[in-house]
Amino acid sequence: MFKKKHIIKQKNNLLKNFKAKKLKVHRFLIIITLIISISLSTLLIQNQSTNISTEHSNNRLKNSAVFQWVNAPSLSSKYFSPDSTPGSGDTTLYSFTINNSQSFNLLISAYYDIIDVDLGEASLEDFAGGSTKAGSHFFSSYMMENGTWIIAGMEYVNNGSSNEKYIVCGIGTNVTNFKWTRVGQINFTTDITIAADEFGGIRIAYIELYGLNTPFTGIKYFKSEDWGKNWTNGTIVDTTIHPYGEFRDLSMDSFNGNYTCMWSFTSNGLAQNCTIWETEEISGIWESPEELYALSGVAAFAPQVFYNHTNDNGTIFVAFTNFTDSNTYLINLQNGTNDNYKDSWSIPSYNNVPDAIPLVYCRKDYITNNFYFHDRTAEDGELGIFTGTWLENLNNKPIDVFSAESDSLFNLYSINDSYKCFTGFALSDTGSLLPGILDCKTPYNVINLTDTTTGYQTYSYVFDGNDNEGNSREAKAYSFILKIPLSLTQDIYEKIAYVDDIPANVLYSLTENRISPFESLGNNDFFRVNVTSDKSGKMTLNIKSEEAISSKTTLSDNIYRTYDPVICGDGLNYYMFYNEIEGSFMDPSLIRIMFTKSSNGGLSWEEPKTLEIIEEVEMHKYAASTDTQILLWTKEYLHISIDDGASFDKFKLPSSGKDYIIDDVSSELSCWRGYTNGTSNFIINKSSDYGYTWEIFSVLNFTGAENQTLIEAEYDPISGNYSFLLDSLEQRELLFVEINSDGSMAFISDNIFPDGMNFGGSNLYGNYYGLVDLEVKVINETTSEWYIFTSAKNYTQFSMANFDYRMPLSYKSSLNGRNFSDWDNYTAINGETIEIYNYYFSWDLIIPDTNNPCLASAIHLNPSFPFDYFPKIIEVYSNSRFVAGISENLDSHYKGEITYYGLTATGDKLSDGDYEWELNVIDRAGYKFSKFGTLTIDNTNPSLIVSSNFTTPKNPYPEDDVSVEIQISEENPDTGILYYRVPGESWTTVEMSFDNSTIPTINFTSLIPSQTSAATVYWKVLINDTCGNSIEIDNDGQLYTYGRGVFEYFKQSGALAPTLFDTWNWSYTFTSGLDHIDDVWVRMLYDGSIDTNISLTPSGDENNYYKIKVNYTTLYSNATYTFMFRSDTGQEFIMEEIFLKKPL
Repeated sequence: MFKKKHIIKQKNNLLKNFKAKKLKVHRFLIIITLIISISLSTLLIQNQSTNISTEHSNNRLKNSAVFQWVNAPSLSSKYFSPDSTPGSGDTTLYSFTINNSQSFNLLISAYYDIIDVDLGEASLEDFAGGSTKAGSHFFSSYMMENGTWIIAGMEYVNNGSSNEKYIVCGIGTNVTNFKWTRVGQINFTTDITIAADEFGGIRIAYIELYGLNTPFTGIKYFKSEDWGKNWTNGTIVDTTIHPYGEFRDLSMDSFNGNYTCMWSFTSNGLAQNCTIWETEEISGIWESPEELYALSGVAAFAPQVFYNHTNDNGTIFVAFTNFTDSNTYLINLQNGTNDNYKDSWSIPSYNNVPDAIPLVYCRKDYITNNFYFHDRTAEDGELGIFTGTWLENLNNKPIDVFSAESDSLFNLYSINDSYKCFTGFALSDTGSLLPGILDCKTPYNVINLTDTTTGYQTYSYVFDGNDNEGNSREAKAYSFILKIPLSLTQDIYEKIAYVDDIPANVLYSLTENRISPFESLGNNDFFRVNVTSDKSGKMTLNIKSEEAISSKTTLSDNIYRTYDPVICGDGLNYYMFYNEIEGSFMDPSLIRIMFTKSSNGGLSWEEPKTLEIIEEVEMHKYAASTDTQILLWTKEYLHISIDDGASFDKFKLPSSGKDYIIDDVSSELSCWRGYTNGTSNFIINKSSDYGYTWEIFSVLNFTGAENQTLIEAEYDPISGNYSFLLDSLEQRELLFVEINSDGSMAFISDNIFPDGMNFGGSNLYGNYYGLVDLEVKVINETTSEWYIFTSAKNYTQFSMANFDYRMPLSYKSSLNGRNFSDWDNYTAINGETIEIYNYYFSWDLIIPDTNNPCLASAIHLNPSFPFDYFPKIIEVYSNSRFVAGISENLDSHYKGEITYYGLTATGDKLSDGDYEWELNVIDRAGYKFSKFGTLTIDNTNPSLIVSSNFTTPKNPYPEDDVSVEIQISEENPDTGILYYRVPGESWTTVEMSFDNSTIPTINFTSLIPSQTSAATVYWKVLINDTCGNSIEIDNDGQLYTYGRGVFEYFKQSGALAPTLFDTWNWSYTFTSGLDHIDDVWVRMLYDGSIDTNISLTPSGDENNYYKIKVNYTTLYSNATYTFMFRSDTGQEFIMEEIFLKKPL
C-alpha cells in the first residue's frame, strides 16, 4: 500500500483561484548530473546565487566551530489550513541549512490549542520572598468525564501602586467557549489545584505564603456549588507556626461529590523531612489534615491524587516521588486514605533528580483500566505519553513523542483511552505563554524522522497535517522539533505552525464609487477601500473594464536569444518564465532563467529579472501558481516563491530515472509522468506533492502504447476528470485521453493529427512534442470545453526560401471531450490570426478561469538562415478586462487602505465610463474574502446646451412666480441647486428636478416664488454630476437678476435733426422687460393743440422691434413727437421726445 508523505492538497473548488501552466522543451541532450540521494521524506534545496534574493541572511546563527547555520530552521507559513475545505494554504514548508553534513531528528507533533485569556502581568515583587515559584504557577486544570474543562488561574490587576491578585475560573468544552469569572482575592500564591463534580461543585485549593491582611502560611480554598456563580473562602491547613516550612506541590480530585486534597510539606525546609499530607471534604466539610497513613514516615513529595472512576469504583490512587531512591511510585488505597496500600507500582523516569513537581505525571483513564504517564524529565526527543495496565512492566513501552511543555502547570487526563493534556505554558502565535489544551486525535506524534543532511544544501519538509499514512490529527497547531547531536552538545530548535481553519472576519468600507480624479479637484478625486480584519493578510483592489482589452507587449531587448516561455496565473496576476542565451545556441556563454509578472491580466509586464543561471540549453519548465505561491519545475528542481516572486527557494527533487522528473503539471497542481514497460500498456503516474512521491494513477492498454509519450495533462474542475495528450513518432499520431478522477476508466480518441509528421517536430519524443498545448476552459458551473492548440497544423506554409518558422496558431475544441471541431485559426485573443514559431517550445498559452486567454511567443522578427533565425524577443498577446490592480499587506492592527486614482497599471488615465471593482482579502491561512461593485469614472464637467433665456416669463417681475430651466449635457447627472435671494438677505436654495430618461440631455427645472416686497431678485444655478464635476450658471460671475421696471431698449434708427418737411423712420428694440409691456405708441402734438396717438405693433423674431415712418407735413408750424410705452402695471415711460419746426 502506498504511504502518502506530506501530500500537497489543493481544494476541488468548482472554479479554481489559480491555473497551472506548463512548458516542455525538446530533449536533444542528456546531461549526466550527480544525483544526491535523499530520504523519501525530504526535499533538498541546492543553494545557488540568484538575482531574486532570499531573506534568510538575518537568520544565520553560529553554534560551534564545526556547526554553523546557513539558514536557521524556518516555516514558509506560520499559519496553514490542512483539514478545511476553503483556502489555499494547505501546507507549510519546514526547512533549514547547515554548513556540513549532520545527522538529525525531526519530530512533528500536534501542539496545544491556545486559550486566549488576558490575566495581566506579574510584577517583580510578585517573585520576591525566597520562593522561585511564587507568582509563577498561574494555572491548573481539571477535565471532567464528559469532556468539560475547568481551569483555575491567577489574575494580576494593577491598581496603580501594586498588583492585586485574584483567582479566576474558566469553564468550557473547547478554547472557543470558555467563560471566565473572578473567584476571589489572594496574596502570594505558589500552587493552585482544582477539581469539580457532576453536581456543580468546584473546589480550588491554593498555597499562600503570606496572608492577605494578616500573617498566614498554609493552604486555603475557594468553594462553589453552582458552577462558579458564587464562591466562599476558607482554610484547609494553617502552617504559619512553621517559619521554615515548605510545600512541595499540591493535588486534588473529586468523586461523587467528595473531594480529596493532598500535598507534601516539610516543617524545617529539608527535603528529606518532606511527607505527604491529606484531607477529605465529606458532605461539604474539610476534615483535619493528617499525614497520609499509607506513607507515614516516608520522605516523599509531589503527590498526585486521583480516583478510579471506572465502573464507579471510587478507590484512590496516589503517585509520588520517593526521596530515598528518587523513583516515582503509584499506590492504590483500596480502603481509603486511612488504610495502607495494597500494591505499589514503580514508574520509570529518565531523570531521578528530586524536584518540587512530579517527575512523571500519572492519570487513570475515566472509562478503561489503562493508566497514562508522561515523563517530563526525558530528553526532548523522547518526551511523550506511554500507557499500561496496573502493575504492568513499563520499561521499553512505546512512547507517543510530542512537545509536551510540561515543566510545570501540566495536567494529564484520559477518556476512553483518548488522552488529553493541559499546560499553562503553551507558546501562542504572538509569542506569549498562555494556557493550552491538547485534545485532538491521538497519537500526538505525526512525523518522527531521522536523517542526514548535506552541508550547504537546504533540507526541507512539506507538511500538510497528515502522517505517513495520510491520517490527520486535526490539531490546532503543530510543533517542529529539530535535534542535531553535536560532539560537545545537543541543540534543540522548535518552530510551531498554527492551524487556522476559520476564515478571517473582514469588514470593509468604501468611499463614493463615482469619481472624477482629473477634474473638479477636491471633489470625488479617488475611490478608497478600507479593510479591517481580525487576522493578518493581504488586500488587493482590482479594476476591470466592461469590455476586454487586447494588448500586445514585447519583452526582452532583441539582443539575446530567447526560448521556452511559460505562463501561469489566475487571469489577473500572471507569472512568466523564459530562458535567455548569450552567445550562440550551440555554444552559449551564459544561460539565464528570466522571471516577470503582470498584475493586470497580461496587459503590461514588469521588467524581467534573472531567476538563476543554468548550464543546460535544452531544459524545459513547468509553472503553476495559487493565491499564495508561485511554483516552477525545471529538470531536477522545484522553485517556490511565497512572496509574489520577490524571492524563490530552490528544492532538489528525488531522481526518477528519467531525464526529467515530471512530464507535466495539471491545473490543480498534480504532477504527471508516463512511461511504458515495453508492452501494450502505457502507465501514467501521479504525484500530489510537487513530484516528490509517486503512485500509479492509471494503466492504459492499447495497440502502440509502447511507443507513446505523455506530453500534456490537464484537469477539469467540473467533472473532476483528467485529460492527456499522447504523442508517438512511430504511429505518427496524437491521441486525446480522458480518465476519471480515480484512474479506473479511460477514453482514448482516434488520431487527432492524421496527416502525420511536421517539419518542426521532435525526432526523439514524437511528432508534436513542444508544438501542442491542452487547455480546459470552464464555461459555467456545469460545463467545460477542451481546447487543443498547435503551431504545427499549417506546417506546409513553411518557407525553405527564407527559413521562416512563423505559422498561424490553430486549435480545435470539444464540449464533451469526444467530438472535436475541425482545425481553425485561433482569433479569440485579439480578433486576428496570430502567427507564432512552429518550433518546439517557442510559445505557451493559458486560458484561466476568467476565460481571457494569454499567449507568450518567442519569435524572431526578421529570421535568416543559417546565421540568425533563433527567437530574440518574447511577444505577449493578452485579452483582459483587468486594467489596474493594487495590493497592500494589512498592518499590525489588521487594517488596510487602498486609494485608487483612476490610473491603469502603466500609469495612463482611464477613459470615462463604468468599471467593475473587485476587492480580495487573503488572510494568513489562504482564505479569500471577495466583494464586487461598480465604479464610474467621469472627468467631464456638465455643459450647457442652451446658454440664454432661462426663465419663464422671459422678463419677469419680482412678484411673478418664475420658472427656471437649465438644459445641460451630462452622462451622470446628480443634483441641480437653484440659489436665489433679494437684496440684504442670504441665499435660499432649492433642489431642482430633472428627468434622466433623456440622458445625456437633461433639463433641470425649479421655481422662484413671488417676491412681492422686493425690487430685485438675484439667482444662479449649480449643477453637479455623480462623480464630483459641476457647472455654475451665474452670468459669468455677475449673477442673473430681474426687478421692477427693469426695461432695457436701444434706438435702432432715426433722423438727424429732422424738420416738419422731412420724412424719416424711427425704431426701437427692447432687450429687457418685453413681457411686461402693455403698449408702445407715439404721441403727435401739432402747434401745441392738435394731439394724435398712434399705437405701434411689435415685429421681429422675438416681437421686440417697434418702428414707425414719420411723413413730412406742411400744415403746421411745429410738432412734438413723444415715443412712449406703458407697463402691464399701468406705468407710462417716455423713451424719447423730438421737437420739429418748419425749415428756415
